[in-house]
Amino acid sequence: MKRIAISMILASALAACATTATNPSGLQSTALTGPEAMKLVKQCSRPNPPHDILRLMSPSDIRLTNANLGKLASMKDSDGRGIRPLNEYIYQYVGIIDKGVNKVYVNAIMPPPDQIIWQKQALLMCDGGDRAFGAVFNPETKTFSNLEINGSYAKGR
Repeated sequence: MKRIAISMILASALAACATTATNPSGLQSTALTGPEAMKLVKQCSRPNPPHDILRLMSPSDIRLTNANLGKLASMKDSDGRGIRPLNEYIYQYVGIIDKGVNKVYVNAIMPPPDQIIWQKQALLMCDGGDRAFGAVFNPETKTFSNLEINGSYAKGR
């Protein structure tokens, strides 16, 4: 009986690790939790998102983030660089708390050859220029901040 209960809890936990969706614009996104979320907020060639702790995202957070992704298209990073067209990326989300405010960290990266892996595993790209970027979304104000594009590759374009 214990083994069945543990198996059911484990299955529930694994199912909660990622919630994948296609937003109204046709862009693909997934919400990561647990160890994969912890990996995602530790970037190797751009600043990490400002946060105090990770949190679970609500379905509303995911819907609002998806609905507002278009705002990223006109943003520039601190070096004045913009991103590629939004449909060239897949999007991974992690719930964060920054100074007591619930926010969403968005990791955007060009799709890997294995289309399934990104839905469950944090994708990190060191360098790569505008092939990957991150930003922080505030669901309360519906605004993005901290746009950070990966280093190196974009400077040579």
